[in-house]
Amino acid sequence: MPKQKYEDWRFGRVDYLERVCTVNLRKLSFIMHQMRVYAQKTGLKPSFCYYKQWGVKKKSGQGHKPVVPLRFSKSGNPEIEKWYATHFVDTKRIADLKTQQHTENSD
Repeated sequence: MPKQKYEDWRFGRVDYLERVCTVNLRKLSFIMHQMRVYAQKTGLKPSFCYYKQWGVKKKSGQGHKPVVPLRFSKSGNPEIEKWYATHFVDTKRIADLKTQQHTENSD
């Protein structure tokens, strides 16, 4: 997918990400399933990431910007949306890197 199409989605100019995907959606679904299978087999931890629209201006006098959630799929099915927004984290690798960084900072 071209960067511009992704940015159009992030800024809310495209209603859902699948609309601008250049890959066959069946293939994409298969790939996402295989990623989940691999993550489970290798002990990666699922981590949900909340995707919100970029470039939202706060209304004058308001203390915070409104949060506009982004949609990934045409259907908007909550389960599909959850899997699109899930990253997989290697907690063992993170712990190793933190230990390594701590050791280096102690020298």
